[in-house]
Amino acid sequence: MNDDIIKIDTTGQTCPMPLLAVRRTILNGKKGDIVEVTGDHLNSRHEIPIALESMNCEILEEKEENGRWIIRFRI
Repeated sequence: MNDDIIKIDTTGQTCPMPLLAVRRTILNGKKGDIVEVTGDHLNSRHEIPIALESMNCEILEEKEENGRWIIRFRI
């Protein structure tokens, strides 16, 4: 398992770009990789966790602060 966190910053991007970035990372990553995605688009904040569950990823943390959200998950 990789101890490095893969970071995706989608700040300023709107649907569907943040979700596409997450999917691309999952397809290019390997099981056990930890990914942290940040952004500020509200719809993506709600869509990404739903997509992660459908792709059998484990959501480790979800938080919001100062108008931005962070979702950390394991592939």
